[in-house]
Formats: sequence, structure tokens, C-alpha cells
Amino acid sequence: SLPTLGPRHGMGVLHRALQLRTVEVTPQNRVRFRDFSRSRLAEAQTIAPALDEEHPSAAFQAPGTPLELLQPRDDVYSLALCLTQWLRGNASDQPDHAAAREWVATYPQVGGFLKQCLAPRYDERPDAAEAAAATAPPPSPRLTPGRTVDPAPGPRPNVMAPGAVVDGRYRLDRALAEHAV
Repeated sequence: SLPTLGPRHGMGVLHRALQLRTVEVTPQNRVRFRDFSRSRLAEAQTIAPALDEEHPSAAFQAPGTPLELLQPRDDVYSLALCLTQWLRGNASDQPDHAAAREWVATYPQVGGFLKQCLAPRYDERPDAAEAAAATAPPPSPRLTPGRTVDPAPGPRPNVMAPGAVVDGRYRLDRALAEHAV
């Protein structure tokens, strides 16, 4: 998700309303940002409609920054807070920023970096390009001539039956339309 944010900022677009509901992962495992109605172009004085503290994304904004003054590293903060909420399994629209920073620091591999993204001070956070570089997967090993690699297994079919786990994380309580007439 952090590599997806970098190109948007590179085009001069600041989202300003990242929250759990505006970040989605497609079935192809690509990250997509929705709701650019509150975005701002870096070179323009863009006034977003309903840009106030009542908007649901306000709870995901970096502390101490008025919405009209948000900058790219504030988008990084909001996205890191969304990622932390998902890692914690917390779908709350009112995240506890201090608790998120404390919890994510203990998370393996990416926790220390996400904590840096959640730094209260703007200048202590990475920008989107730095965040993308820090979270990029390691390069693939080079193949030597004559050596073959087994192809990755294809996607596993989802079983739609009670008790089945879909996409490795959703357990079905009962089949859809189970009691339909």
C-alpha cells in the first residue's frame, strides 16, 4: 500500500482522507485508494467540500495538523494508521493513536517502520517514496542458465461451505442464501 501512495504524491495529488473505508485491496492484490473528493493538488489551492473535523477520516489524521494544511507525510501517517488497525484486527473508526504506536512497535518485521510512519512530528516521518523503498520486497534471486524454477501454485479455489475459510482469513458461519425460498 505504501508503494501505491508514492506515485500519487509524485503526480502532485494529496489524498487527505485516508481511512479504513477508503483503502481497499483488489482480488488481484493491488491496493486502490477511493474517495478523492477531499484530495488536493500540490500546485493548486484546492478547497475540498466538507473539509472539517466531522469527516470520518479526521480520526485518522496526524495529530495537531488542521485538515486544510495536511501534507504528503500526513497521508503516510494516515495510511500507516490504517495498516496498524488492520494488523491489530481493529476496525474502529476512532483509533487510539498512542496505543497504535505502542502496539505496532512490537509487530515483527514492519512494526518499527510503521511506528516511524506514525511519529507525531511531521519531520520524523518518511515520505511516500521513502516508505515505498523501505517496504519493497527483496529482489528475486537470479536464475542461472539451465536451472528451472517450479511455477507458483495457482490460486486455491474458495470453498463456500459452513466453516470454510475464504482467502485465508474469513470464516463462513453459514452458506449464503441457505434458507432462501
